[in-house]
Parts: sequence; structure tokens; C-alpha cells
Amino acid sequence: MLTFAIVDDQAVVISALTTFIEQSEMGRVVYTNEHSHFARDDVVDVKPDIVLVDVAMPKVSGLDFTRQLVQVWSEARVIAISAYASPVYLRSMLSAGAMGYVLKDYISDELEKAVGSIIEGNQWVSPNLTV
Repeated sequence: MLTFAIVDDQAVVISALTTFIEQSEMGRVVYTNEHSHFARDDVVDVKPDIVLVDVAMPKVSGLDFTRQLVQVWSEARVIAISAYASPVYLRSMLSAGAMGYVLKDYISDELEKAVGSIIEGNQWVSPNLTV
């Protein structure tokens, strides 16, 4: 069973994602945090299979969080989750070390596909975006 960490500044998103992941039997959420500036070391300690990271967060953005996480844990498999269908955000997150980018509007349709692709070692980008 895959393990997940979720770092998003909205508790309602964390709750919805946790429910979705666990009810779909995709895996188990083992760590959540609404504060990206506190989460990096905890995520490294927990070492989940997949780390879902919101792109737009206060204090430490998803971009900075991902860059810092991958710097200290190169095996981290990060999927950016975002409300922004922005090629600039997409390219930035992939450059920072994210392996995937899923739009929040399509997460229920795309997350399982993204996770499968990333577990196989491939990048995954929402079909609604272009690199």
C-alpha cells in the first residue's frame, strides 16, 4: 500500500484528499500539514511514497518547499497540486524537482493516473496543461 503526505494550506483540501486517497484504496495518508515552512523535516522523517504539495502557499511556496525537500531527500516523489493552469507554474515545479502536476479541478480523475506514472519513474502532467 502506498503512503502519502499532503502539504496544503487549506484544511478542507487536506481532508478531501485524505478521504479520496483512502476510500479509493490508492493508499494511506501518513502525514499532513497546513504549514509548508514546518513540514519539510517531518516529510523527510516519514518518507512517504508520494508527497502532494500545493503550489501556492504562504510563507514557503510549493515551489520553494519542493526545491528544499528534493535537496535534502533526492528520492522524494512530489506531485504538485494546483488551482492554476499556468505553464509557468508547471515548468517551475518540474524544474524544482516535482515529478507531476495535477490541477485541483481534475484531481479525482487524474490523481491515480499521476501516481501510477510517477511510481513507474515517469513524469506526469495534467492533460489540460502543456509544458
